Amino acid sequence: MGTLSLTHTVTAQDNFGTIWLEAPLHPFTGDFQVSWSATPPAPRQWFPLLSFAKGFPATYCWTNRYPFLDNQTAIGPFSATVGSPAGTDVGQWACTDWDKLRISAANLGWMPPVGTVINLTLEAAGISTVYCEFGTELQVPGKFIYYVTPGLVDVVLAAAGVAWAAPFFTALYFSTIDVEHICGTLPPPTPNITLATFTWAYEAIRRTFESLAWWHFCQCKSGATTPTPPPPPVIPQPPGMPDPIPWPCDPQLVCDTLVYIQKQLAALAQTMADDYQLNTLVQRYRLPFAVIPGAQHSNLTGSGSIAMSRLVGMRVELVGNPPSEVLEGQPPYLWDVGWMSVSDGGAMLQEKRITRSRQDWLPIECAMANVFGYFCKPGVALNVTELEAEP
Repeated sequence: MGTLSLTHTVTAQDNFGTIWLEAPLHPFTGDFQVSWSATPPAPRQWFPLLSFAKGFPATYCWTNRYPFLDNQTAIGPFSATVGSPAGTDVGQWACTDWDKLRISAANLGWMPPVGTVINLTLEAAGISTVYCEFGTELQVPGKFIYYVTPGLVDVVLAAAGVAWAAPFFTALYFSTIDVEHICGTLPPPTPNITLATFTWAYEAIRRTFESLAWWHFCQCKSGATTPTPPPPPVIPQPPGMPDPIPWPCDPQLVCDTLVYIQKQLAALAQTMADDYQLNTLVQRYRLPFAVIPGAQHSNLTGSGSIAMSRLVGMRVELVGNPPSEVLEGQPPYLWDVGWMSVSDGGAMLQEKRITRSRQDWLPIECAMANVFGYFCKPGVALNVTELEAEP
């Protein structure tokens, strides 16, 4: 049997509905026993509550109340079984994947006097080593929003023993991190960091950094005994990591260094201005570049296809006699001439009817396509010119 023992001294801030004590607790299965003791004995009836909860804010998996009657010094052991009976009422189970244990008091009877020392003993075959027995907290109370600067990344990774991992987290620079929920429980498992981490999505990178941040921002709460801290992560440095960039600093060349920094900032500002202009054009016009004509395919009749690669579109010109039906328009609308399409070899991406004697077709999926298909009605021939992106 594994045993978890917790001690709490009642304070003036303890009351019905408040959490007196919280401690991390790994899930287990099967039967368990709960015992309580109080010193000195409570003079009147009161009912401590024991809860298994998970997450932040907490969701309660199971809660039960226990009776201290007049002048009792110890009660229990009380037996229960994880998951039985199922339900959501007191003494019934809504979930079994808890991550913390909480002690409070039911709104029945009286509160024990301030200074009363309460002891809880939980016994179960599945109880493993419990870290931070009295809970976890911020190292700096009340401060939980931080900017993720390069310096902070270095400090966080050094505290977790993975200082070499800094290149993976440059995408987080100058974002913010909220460590309040991180310090509300034990550190989450840290994903294995490999060279493939460079290709991870932003949110995966952020979650990995948050899992490492616990070791810098958080700590175990103190209690009646010295708490057991969780073991730090063990993440080996993957082979092939890039060497750190050396930044030499010569006190005799301060002015040269400042001039170099100014030039780099000017180049960066120009690049950002160009990028901003390009993004504006993309948002407004979708295709922010001109096109230039490429290879031409003449006198295409019947049906067929042309191999293509990373084109912007096609210029289609009708040759031969137009069909018998022509609708009004400028230019006139040609009825029932044929169609054209682009595909990636496995599925069609776009299709369009040929309706003008000369037209440019610029489908947005064209850069993905490797086949241009066409069909012409009898008596119709096409000249097709590939349209390439302007360099």
